[in-house]
Amino acid sequence: MLVEGSERTASMKVAMRLRGWFKSTGETATIVERPSDRLIIMTLTGTLRLFLAGLRASDV
Repeated sequence: MLVEGSERTASMKVAMRLRGWFKSTGETATIVERPSDRLIIMTLTGTLRLFLAGLRASDV
């Protein structure tokens, strides 16, 4: 699935919000965006997968 610019921007906004949330909890997070439009949050305590297929800029 190809991700259009607005959808990619929307998913990166979500990623930045999640990174901020992890920071506020004292957790370190590295966010990796995969071609399948799946964001993977790698943390020190494990991996959380978020499926954001179908995300629209208006949802953010």
